Amino acid sequence: MKVRDMERVAELILRVYKGEETSSVRKSATRLGKEFKTIQYT
Repeated sequence: MKVRDMERVAELILRVYKGEETSSVRKSATRLGKEFKTIQYT
């Protein structure tokens, strides 16, 4: 994951924190996760 990808993860967390429906955030998180075969922090 690059910096931009980590920003997208942070945005998902913020959406939940602000009270957005978790089902909506889950869909976005699933779409994000499908972009990666593995998650590796560098």
